[in-house]
Amino acid sequence: MSLRVAGRASMQHCVQSVHFLTCVLGALVTTDANFRLRGRSSLPDDLATTGAAADSVSRGHIGAWDAPQHGCGTCLPGQKPTVAVCRDDGAIRYSDWGDASAFPLQVAAGRSLAVRLCNVGNAVVDGALIFTDAPSPIVGSVGRGAHIRIDVLNSWNVAVSGVLSISGVVWETDDPHGHHGHKHHEAMGAMGHGKNRVTKEKLRLSPPSLVPTLVSGPFGDNVDVRVSMKQSANVLFQSPLSSLQVTGGAFCGTLVGATGSSLEHSYVEVEFADSGNVAGSSSSGQVSIESGTLIGRMLQSESIVGSTVLIHVTNASNIDARQLKVQGGSVMGSPIHTRQISKHAVVRLRLQHVGNFRGDELVVHHGEVIDEMVGCEGNVVDSAVAISATDVANAHVAVARILGGELVDEVIDTVDITGSRLEVTLKDLANVNASQLVNVAGELLDEVIDGEDVVNSEVVVDEERVGNVRAHQLVVSDTSLVDETIDAREARNSKFFVRLRSMASFQGDLLDISAGGTLHDEAVDVDRSGGGNFVSVSVAHVGNATGTVVGKISGDRLVEGMGPDDDVNIRRV
Repeated sequence: MSLRVAGRASMQHCVQSVHFLTCVLGALVTTDANFRLRGRSSLPDDLATTGAAADSVSRGHIGAWDAPQHGCGTCLPGQKPTVAVCRDDGAIRYSDWGDASAFPLQVAAGRSLAVRLCNVGNAVVDGALIFTDAPSPIVGSVGRGAHIRIDVLNSWNVAVSGVLSISGVVWETDDPHGHHGHKHHEAMGAMGHGKNRVTKEKLRLSPPSLVPTLVSGPFGDNVDVRVSMKQSANVLFQSPLSSLQVTGGAFCGTLVGATGSSLEHSYVEVEFADSGNVAGSSSSGQVSIESGTLIGRMLQSESIVGSTVLIHVTNASNIDARQLKVQGGSVMGSPIHTRQISKHAVVRLRLQHVGNFRGDELVVHHGEVIDEMVGCEGNVVDSAVAISATDVANAHVAVARILGGELVDEVIDTVDITGSRLEVTLKDLANVNASQLVNVAGELLDEVIDGEDVVNSEVVVDEERVGNVRAHQLVVSDTSLVDETIDAREARNSKFFVRLRSMASFQGDLLDISAGGTLHDEAVDVDRSGGGNFVSVSVAHVGNATGTVVGKISGDRLVEGMGPDDDVNIRRV
């Protein structure tokens, strides 16, 4: 194994590769000289929260980083790895990321912390098969009323000319002295904290990753947490034989994890930009993901109660390689995962240019490119959830096979929706452009809203240019390209607004569709109605096909399950 880690002796060689990686991905180096916790949100205006939701969270104050004086306001390739820590006293202290005793940091109740990491963990990997443990989080606990800001810049980028493997499996290989049959584990110590012996139990409890969790729980209530990761966690393939293998772990794990605790009356803001990409060429390199993920969750908590959550992911998890295989895993894990959203919580998620693949072959087998955007295992009660996804999970390939999986899993997956407003806007999502064959035995897009009972709520879905296929041949096997827009068990005293434009259509020479197959499922599908519902569905250019059609496209109704006490309006443009 040959592993060169950014820093000290091999810094110059590695920085050149990482700088090239940054240029290939089109990432801009940040030159922001001010580093504050307090002040205007860094997110776009339409994601930044104003009014009562924002005012309900008290803002802490760290003070500004003086970039010229302290040297960490600007993060440029070529500078040494820097970890700068600022607490309530305003003094900046520097830590060594290789020092296991320095992390995780603890933030007591009512206290403040700001951390900036620059050029940390960048590496060049030549012909290496690497096993890694989970590195310690940056912050390990957040006390009641604490305020935290973490910025990660140009860190954990890896240039690969051989094989980089993130594995949750103990492999039996030759030991370094050539004695066959010994269980030998190589931990990427320079990217974590020292050489760690990896065990099955440890990997089961802490799935391996290269990039650490930024903030981990437990969380007190009324906290203010803002994290940003930019130009980081990227992979550059430098050889036609380059390979990234993720098995049972993640290249980049969960960013904010409120372990075993809830977000109560708190404010969380996550920005993930120009990160988590794999750059190579469409004719070289391979990415294989099995029961793992390239990029993990942006936020995970037990519940989101009376809190505001803003997540913005842009130019992330895009892959340019010869082949992408996903089996039982995902390229991007569920950005937001929780058990309940309640008590006037506000959750906003925006994805822009995320999870796209360009190459020769795409294979998804019982997995997803993008997992549930908002996964809520329980109920959404008296809250608002808004999701916007643009240019997400599209594929430009020769051949694509979606076998028992999806390009995009449910957008919002929950149980009951009560007294809440859900709004989803999807544009240029889950489309496939293939020069040869597309075989779909799963779906390009699963349900947009998947729930049980919808009561006294409003659901708005707007989709445009979603789930289309352009190819020589499309094979659809007992499934649909696009599943139901809204799928529920019961609806009562609720409003549904659905607008569908230019989606679930095929353009090519041959469409082979089996019995029961369809291009688009229902817009609104409920098992039963409790009455008092209003439904408005507007459809244009949905479920069309060109070329020769073998088989029959089944024609599902746009609205199913509504009763005589409901007001249903369908408009075909």
